[in-house]
Amino acid sequence: MKIMYKNSTVVFFIIALSSGLFLLYNRPSKRQADKAVEQVAGGEPWMTVFVHGSFSSILSLLNLNSVWADKISGTFYRRLTRGMRDDPFFFRDQPILQRGLIRVEPSFDPVVSCDQCVAYPLAKAYDEVSNAVHPHQELNYFYTFGWSGLVSQNSRRFEAVRLYNLLNQELSLFHKKGIYPKIRLICHSHGGNVCLNLAAINTVLAVPSWNDGYVYSHDNDQNKSLQAVAQILKSLPSREYASSKLDQKRHDYVPIKKDLIIDQLIMFGVPVQPETECFYNASTFRNIYHFYSEQDRVQRADWLSSKKSLSAQRLSKISKNKEAAGQALSNIIQVRLMIERPIAATVEKATPSQEELAPEDMKELTLVEELLKGRNIFVRDSIDPTHKELWFIMWKKDELNYTSFLAPLPIVILTPLLLEALHGVTSTSDVDINLCADGTQVKAYLTGKGRSFDKQGACMPRDVIEHIKEQLRPWQPASLLLRDELNAVYRHLV
Repeated sequence: MKIMYKNSTVVFFIIALSSGLFLLYNRPSKRQADKAVEQVAGGEPWMTVFVHGSFSSILSLLNLNSVWADKISGTFYRRLTRGMRDDPFFFRDQPILQRGLIRVEPSFDPVVSCDQCVAYPLAKAYDEVSNAVHPHQELNYFYTFGWSGLVSQNSRRFEAVRLYNLLNQELSLFHKKGIYPKIRLICHSHGGNVCLNLAAINTVLAVPSWNDGYVYSHDNDQNKSLQAVAQILKSLPSREYASSKLDQKRHDYVPIKKDLIIDQLIMFGVPVQPETECFYNASTFRNIYHFYSEQDRVQRADWLSSKKSLSAQRLSKISKNKEAAGQALSNIIQVRLMIERPIAATVEKATPSQEELAPEDMKELTLVEELLKGRNIFVRDSIDPTHKELWFIMWKKDELNYTSFLAPLPIVILTPLLLEALHGVTSTSDVDINLCADGTQVKAYLTGKGRSFDKQGACMPRDVIEHIKEQLRPWQPASLLLRDELNAVYRHLV
């Protein structure tokens, strides 16, 4: 597919046409909180890291053939994305800063942030929810991990190496101060697939020699992914050599520490692809929470960066290969998120576990199959969260009036409430959580067909959510016009 890049009118038209499906909502800050880590009394220490999803995904169509072949080096798409990724306009509504591992000091005060980057108030919102659910049990050190966001398997593998090294570097700083935090990665969209590749790195590093053709696994998808990661590691220099490089390239080296453990991997709307689904079983991750919503169409729409024609929402390989995996998979919990469903209907129609489903019912319908069955996938039909509502502040009101009690806040800030509702759930990998609110409480109802749980779920005071909404008002952009967003993209085309 050949595109004449000098025709900026055509490029601008593509951006405008696609904005309703996949506009970028990322804006890096120029401020880096690099102050020394200090130990503060109270609570178990955690490194809580927000990992964003793809950036400028729709612009990958500008180099369709190259993106399809996963050879995007030197393309217009990569150059354009790089320029936009460093533009301070785009991060007004999601927890993301500039590239790399960046410390975030939680605050509702707009003065602390350059250009109102909302990573700061969203980290503060997360902290307030955490303290409302289990007061002073956690001491969170917040970070964002910013990556290129390119629609590319190899880019996500490469970025995983950078994340692997940065996490180990930060852990070393903590350990020198006598602090031993656990690691929690909270991911959105393809940011989750970046993090899943951490398990691939651990696996390859455990092999003495990275010979071409070495068989790492008898699972074909897993073996190919591991071989691809091995090729990346073989191309990297030592840490000493990389330290002389500029910017993020100084973190691109063969890892020294080779046994990174992630205590919690929390996924929101992560596309399930054969290249990384196999890593859900890895011992790298002690606990995995895979959250999805039936209103999230974007999660299933990636047809470019995988061998599979469309990505999936639900995990399949871990359930079908439960015995073959040779380990208990109770640490992997798959959760369908719903909002304000009638409680009786929720219990009655809850998603059955994989063990209760007949084989023909286990197959997830693709977007194409849903279209063939007559469902209009382009029109929202419930209040359940969309791809954006899982992660982004929805400054603009929903035109169809599918507005929940949480709006404009994203689901991600309720992570502590969701985890509390799932605490102690070890007998199943498939459950539903129905988020509801009355005059005084926000409740996360835990349900599952044919099963009973030790508790109904978890709750927190609603006034905490209302307080967060009020504190976020000063952070709302002065203009929410689509024209402003298009102009911000257009200035990188010239």
